[in-house]
Amino acid sequence: MRLIAAAKLRSAGILILLVLLGTLCTAIAFLVLLYLAFPAWHAIRLRQASALCEDRLLRIGQALRTYEQTYHSLPPAFVLGKDGKPAHSWRVLILPQLGREDLYRLYDFEQPWDSSRNSELNARMPEVFACPSDADAASNGETSYAVLVGPRTAFPGNSARRLSDISDPLSDTLLVAESAATGRSWLEPSDIDLRVTNLSVNARGKGGIRGAHPEGARILMADGQVRRLDKSTPPELVNAMTTIDGDEPVR
Repeated sequence: MRLIAAAKLRSAGILILLVLLGTLCTAIAFLVLLYLAFPAWHAIRLRQASALCEDRLLRIGQALRTYEQTYHSLPPAFVLGKDGKPAHSWRVLILPQLGREDLYRLYDFEQPWDSSRNSELNARMPEVFACPSDADAASNGETSYAVLVGPRTAFPGNSARRLSDISDPLSDTLLVAESAATGRSWLEPSDIDLRVTNLSVNARGKGGIRGAHPEGARILMADGQVRRLDKSTPPELVNAMTTIDGDEPVR
């Protein structure tokens, strides 16, 4: 009887060991499959985020064109306050054209963008101003997109231009660019100032044209189309795109 009991115990032990080994092999196989599938899954996520970023730039471009149809000019990059300093951003000005009249009505143009009342709207940034690849942009109310500000750009400052003022091909003239991870509030009347900006794509440090995508940045052209700039794009070529009347080759 003891021999039979011992044999049964050995059999049970072997069975438990086989079950454990089978479970371990299944877990290892699952982890291997996950490891092999992750690059493909990650690539799909990157493509989806890239497509959504481009869609948001297209929506901004449509809002800018609708604004021009209404007011016969593009919005200025910023509106000056009573103290002569930039007080309101173009991003606020185009809220009605983005279908956000509710936020526009809540914004007080008699107070600067960072007043206690206007600052309450920072957390209500429309998603269109955040690239989905720009970490924490949406949750922090930080814009991923900026216009190019300079005397020969489509956004010279507090004055406004029309698309008809652009003598270069519209398809070669840059209006809005990714400027990710800058900590810039969407309400802030601050953009890419060409007087002090390095136009290398994804240059070290904050500011400038900076995409949240591994390959580079997305830009919106004056014809309403979105283009991609990779990190190897020469700064001279980018600069040629920023001017409205330089007649420089940009291909």
